[in-house]
Amino acid sequence: MLKNAFIVALTVGLVGFGNISNGYEDATKKIVVICFDDGYYSVYKYAYPILKRYQVPMTLAVITSYLSKSNQVRKYASEYQFMSQGEIKEMIEQLDIEVASHSVSHPDLTKLPHEKAISELRQSKAILDSLFKQETITFVYPYGAVNRKVIELTKRENYKLGRSVRWGQVNLWVDRYLLPVKEVRNTTTVDEVVRYINNNDITILLFHRLSRAPMVFTEWSVDKFNRLIDTLSANEKIEFLTLRDLYQKWWQEMMVRFIKDKGWLETDYLINDLFNKIDIDNTRTFNSSIIK
Repeated sequence: MLKNAFIVALTVGLVGFGNISNGYEDATKKIVVICFDDGYYSVYKYAYPILKRYQVPMTLAVITSYLSKSNQVRKYASEYQFMSQGEIKEMIEQLDIEVASHSVSHPDLTKLPHEKAISELRQSKAILDSLFKQETITFVYPYGAVNRKVIELTKRENYKLGRSVRWGQVNLWVDRYLLPVKEVRNTTTVDEVVRYINNNDITILLFHRLSRAPMVFTEWSVDKFNRLIDTLSANEKIEFLTLRDLYQKWWQEMMVRFIKDKGWLETDYLINDLFNKIDIDNTRTFNSSIIK
């Protein structure tokens, strides 16, 4: 009974993610996650058409108090303005992007009183869950400022991932609440990014604004971004995921290990068959009470 209940719970936990493979990674594949922080209109204006051309997903970290409440989709706006709800909804529909929380007001959470930090985490998640009909599982620390107190609060508020601005190798088994990035700055070249990807199994690329004429270190050239996505999309060894997708793959791998260790399914074939038969719907909900 326990075994059957667990396998049912496993199936329920995976419903809604989509793009589920057989749980075993192709060792030759390089995983790339495109992240944009803050929610600037330049993402909709410049990045979105490029990503849409190749159906490349991304994780968009949104500051909820900066988000325009309008459902209007604008043809023209300053790249320094922030996106509207309507523009983000369009990208969700067309690219199935992941919307992550970047807090309510972008404070340094390590310097906030306990209750205010909780409020930033809790309210931003509630707003995004309601607006975009996704379970918001990723929190992006404002300014990259994070300590153990902030990590514990992030876990407590039911986020599954925490993304930093630190460098290092991505390993969800080590610490999924301190995910490192390769930050792309004004002076970063396309070749530098490609080399980094080639030298790492998983790369989380961090962008802020795209611009035709970058001026500050947080901006990157539209032409460079276009060339980068062109180059990576032409490489069959590159797999684009969101952070949500990355978490799903890790979660599935962990469940496979658990099932095999328990001896509940005797062969890899039966395990693969279990995952391949999971019914995927369009709700994009995630219900994993097993993993905290």
